Formats: sequence, C-alpha cells, structure tokens
Amino acid sequence: MVMKNTGKHCRDGLIISAPEKNLFNTIICLFGLLYCFIGVATASNIFMRSIERIASTTRVKKKSEGKLKNDALLASQGEEYENIYVWNPTVANLTLMALGSSAPEILLSIIEIVGNSFKSGELGPGTIVGSAAFNLLCITSICTLVIPSPRVSQIKEMVILTVISPNVVEIWEAAITLAFFFILIVVAYLADIKIWKKEKMEQKFDFEDEIAFDSAIESKKMNMEEIDKKMQQLAERKMAQHYMAGIS
Repeated sequence: MVMKNTGKHCRDGLIISAPEKNLFNTIICLFGLLYCFIGVATASNIFMRSIERIASTTRVKKKSEGKLKNDALLASQGEEYENIYVWNPTVANLTLMALGSSAPEILLSIIEIVGNSFKSGELGPGTIVGSAAFNLLCITSICTLVIPSPRVSQIKEMVILTVISPNVVEIWEAAITLAFFFILIVVAYLADIKIWKKEKMEQKFDFEDEIAFDSAIESKKMNMEEIDKKMQQLAERKMAQHYMAGIS
C-alpha cells in the first residue's frame, strides 16, 4: 500500500523560497509580519494626515452685501472677506476619510489582482469586504451596548438575502447598495447645511438681547452711547426679520 503525501506546502515567494516549518523560521516570520504591520501603519498615518490637510483647505470668499450674520443685517461699509472650507467637513469624512482608512486593503488587493493577471487571488475583494464587515460589527456591537435598557432594537435589513434572493447577491442588488452610498453623501451634505431648517431659522428671533437691554436700563449700568448702540442692534435684527419674511 502506497501512502500519498497530501500535505500542503507553502509556495515560494517572489524574492526568497518558502521556509521550512520550524521554531526559528516561525519567529523570523512573526518579526517580519510585525515589521510590515508597523510600516503599513506608518504609511497610513502619513496618508491620513495628507487627507486631513486636503479636507482643511480653505479659500477666501468675498461677503455679499446684505448677508445675514448673527441674525443682523450687515452694513455695507467696505468689502469684507471670510475663509470657507473647500471641502464640506461631512462630505470629506464620508469620502476622503473612509478612503484613507481602507487604503491599505484596497492597494494590496489591487496589487494582487494586477500581479495575478487580473484574477482574484488569495486576498481578493474578500479582504476589503471582511475588513469593512469587521469594523461594522464592532460599531454595531458598541452601539447595541450603549442603548438604554428599556429600549429594544431589531435588525430589519436582512430582506435582500433572505427574501428576494436567498444566499445570493445579484448584480442589481449590488448596484442599488452602491448607489445608497452616493445618496448618503447627498443627504448628509443637505443635513449639514441645514437646508430643511431655513424656514425655521427665518422665523426665529432671539429676544435675549431685548431682555438684557431692559434689565441693563433698569440697573442703570449703561450710558447713552451704549443704549443707542443696543437700540440700533435691535432695529437691525427686526429689519433682518422683515427682510427674510419678504423673501419667503
């Protein structure tokens, strides 16, 4: 009876041959993995700082006449300028920051696919998907732990795999899921600029200055110049309120 050796052996690498399995080679391999891990972390740190620098880039913009600031109408006394972000912070976090955190997995997968005649290898897209799934599971578990005890939450987003196409992800499902990311960016941007709160902001009027004005007069802590200045500010606030009401 002839016994066949069915054990799997490591393939030779690009530079060195496959090592034999012994304690010394195992220790060398662990140190090599640690060195590569530190190198990837260092490169990712530089990459993330670069992305933060890009996201914090500002440009100078001229303030338009009649622009509202602190609910008061600015007087057109010369030209005024302000620094504004080129990138919206929310959009930058969803796009650039997400790309920076997943850059090592994406680059490793691309290098492997290019070196393997554009075929999925041992890493493949599963590396990116697995990393994202691991992060998502950690975030979900932490969010579940911090929920107060009287509240109960349920998972309802399993209908794609359990009802529509069991155990299979079809092309149209993947396309819709990918489109949700761009929809999320648009919705996050609109929520960040508070587009749905414009009507409420137009109707809002702060009466704290009026209360402070009345109390200051009663306590006789304001001279005539300060009283005139406060009255002018209150008049500008009311003008701004009527102006915004006329636009709407």
